[in-house]
Amino acid sequence: MGTENIPNQIIPEKKDRKMELMEQRHQSAMTALDLERVLAEEQPLTEYPASGSSENKELLLRAETKLRPIISRLKEAGLVSQQETVQNLVSKYIKEKVIAQRIEMELKEEILGEGKETTPQETGARLFKMRTGTEPVKEVEAIRREGYFILAFFNDDDYFRFIGGLKKEESDGQFHRAMRFPNMSVDVILSRNGWTNKTIIHERQHFINNSIFNNFEGFEQQVPAKTAYPLLSAIYRKAHSSDDLDEVYTYGGLRGKLEKVKDELLARIRDGGNDEWATEFFADYLYTYLREGFSEDEQSEIDDLLWEIMPELKVAYTYFSYPADARGILVYHLIDIPLIRFPERIRAIVDYYKTRISEFTQYVPENRRVGHSGHPIDRDWLAELDKLRLEITGESYTASELILGTKKSEDIEQELVDIKEKLVALREKYDELIENS
Repeated sequence: MGTENIPNQIIPEKKDRKMELMEQRHQSAMTALDLERVLAEEQPLTEYPASGSSENKELLLRAETKLRPIISRLKEAGLVSQQETVQNLVSKYIKEKVIAQRIEMELKEEILGEGKETTPQETGARLFKMRTGTEPVKEVEAIRREGYFILAFFNDDDYFRFIGGLKKEESDGQFHRAMRFPNMSVDVILSRNGWTNKTIIHERQHFINNSIFNNFEGFEQQVPAKTAYPLLSAIYRKAHSSDDLDEVYTYGGLRGKLEKVKDELLARIRDGGNDEWATEFFADYLYTYLREGFSEDEQSEIDDLLWEIMPELKVAYTYFSYPADARGILVYHLIDIPLIRFPERIRAIVDYYKTRISEFTQYVPENRRVGHSGHPIDRDWLAELDKLRLEITGESYTASELILGTKKSEDIEQELVDIKEKLVALREKYDELIENS
């Protein structure tokens, strides 16, 4: 049914409801990013690492307070599985962090017991020898962050030996969940070319997706049928609703592989790469493991889906450019969205932020205006006009940063109200100058 048959008064109501839902998702994404920052804070250990330590009890309480609005909305919507998953996220994070902290403590005790300093180089050499049984050719540096160790390599032979000698591996890094060492397992992030920020941001997102969100299990929304991707739609549908247990097993495995495609895509979004970098990986030989199990026709649909996502990301990146915090907001908007729904969801995200930001950018004058024809330009008047225009642009830019979550504030909404009032006054003054020229 077209909009021409819908009473006019209903259309704004539907639009407002969509904006309301996107506002809720925006608040959830902001909360998730803020919670990520809180959890990532590193404090000196005052007691033996344990989930029930006083420090972690306080952290859990802070996190639960921040998550309460999200949990309430999920409960009201009847999304029980997602609600339980969100409630368990912080406990999972703390558990991973405690494991890594204990290993860090044991390594430091061993190194100090040998009369050596607990430097990143000494820790890296120790982990390298534990894993390979040999000394590295060049220094390998290692530090613990959150629930994982980061190992920075400065020699390709060292890197390849550490990951198992597969020299066909050409990626710049890896995330390895629960990597095995003698008498221990711990999550590790490997950076092939030293301390490369983009690589570490990328692999850290894999840590979040895998170790904290458990590959999105029990967290994603329901998937409506999409005629453009019938085979992928069938995978989502039959993974949980088939009466045939063999089908549930088969399609459940395929859905798990789709989550791994999504995992890679989100990591590439987060690391600051462009739209092509984010989506053109599925056919690469490094990702053969992602294609295994899919028929040629299913692989073709995945290729088509990623191709459809690419231009949507290109538009989104005009709002969510680097730094990582901006990309973090976009990632958390998509974290519970099945891959098959990414194209329309990214469009909805862009529409929401475009609408919100335009509330402030509408006050920016389109073009510089000059005096009436035939009259000389008053340089003082022009300088004042330029000054006002720059101030208006600056305030609208600050509003955009607040809306996109890249600028911190104790009370974002109140600050936006204050900026709106200031913009109105500045634009009125600007227009008065034009009128009186």
